Parts: sequence; C-alpha cells; structure tokens
Amino acid sequence: MKKVSSMFGTLFLILSIIILIVCVYVAVKSKRTGEEIYIFGYKPYMIATGSMEPTLKVRGIVLVKEVPYEEIKEGDIISFIPTLIGQSVCHRVIEVTPEGFVTKGDNNYTADMSVATKDEYKGKVVFSTNVLGTAYYAITEGNKIIVIGLFILILLGVVMAVVAIKYLRKEE
Repeated sequence: MKKVSSMFGTLFLILSIIILIVCVYVAVKSKRTGEEIYIFGYKPYMIATGSMEPTLKVRGIVLVKEVPYEEIKEGDIISFIPTLIGQSVCHRVIEVTPEGFVTKGDNNYTADMSVATKDEYKGKVVFSTNVLGTAYYAITEGNKIIVIGLFILILLGVVMAVVAIKYLRKEE
C-alpha cells in the first residue's frame, strides 16, 4: 500500500512540475509577444482579485478553454477582457442576452457594469487550483532570488522522484 501511495505522490509531483513549467512558458511568451497564447486550446491565468472568492482564490491559477461563444450558458465561469479595463476578468455568467453575457463575481453584490460581448470573450474556465499559484506568481512577477530558489526546489523534487521510482523498481 505504501508503494501505491508513494507512486501517486511522485506522479502528482511530476504533473505539478509539468503544469507549472507550461504556465510559466505561456506567461513569459504572452508578455513578450503581447498576444494571447493557448496551448492545445487552453490558457492559464492567475486570479488577481477576490471578486470570485471562495470559488477562485487570489493568486490561484485557472485554465481557460477556447469554448465556442454560443455554447456558454448561465452558471459558467468565463474569461473575458472588457474594453474599459483592458485586463482579463474571470466572472460567472448570470444571464445570456443578445448583446452578450451579463457577468458577476461570486463575491460581488452587483452584476458587472458592462456586458461581455463576443469580441471580449476569451473562453470558459474549466479548471482551477490554488496549489501552484504562489510559485507561478513568484516566477512570473517575483525577483530573481525567488525564481532561483524555486528552480532549485523543483530540481530537487525531480531528483527525489527519480530516486523514488528507481527504489520502487528494485523492490519489485
């Protein structure tokens, strides 16, 4: 039983590292080019405000999928870039109208002032996690010492995972 739990722990660590690396790659490439970068139809975003708490926490990471505009329904959480703000927002759709989506943050008392139009719509939130948010923020926005420290920790994690896998294979 310990072998199985150890294998799942190792697998989770490796997957977390892969997700983190992909998120950092997309963030850096997006900043350099100034365009939205999607990988296999998905784009990671970091939550900047508490407007969607407790559903989406500050510095949590969400994956936004390029879902057709026509498939969005009430209750879905979408990502859009309002013209007035110019930054990505992730809010819940509370009404679908011919003009666009009426949205509201779960932690807000009122609906957003403007409707999210088809041109502003980016995709549907399909996954969220708070586990990797701090690491993602430190790498994309933090100072170099934090980035180097995180890199060393990730490298140690990978080495430990490889050693654990070799040890488990020897026991079998």
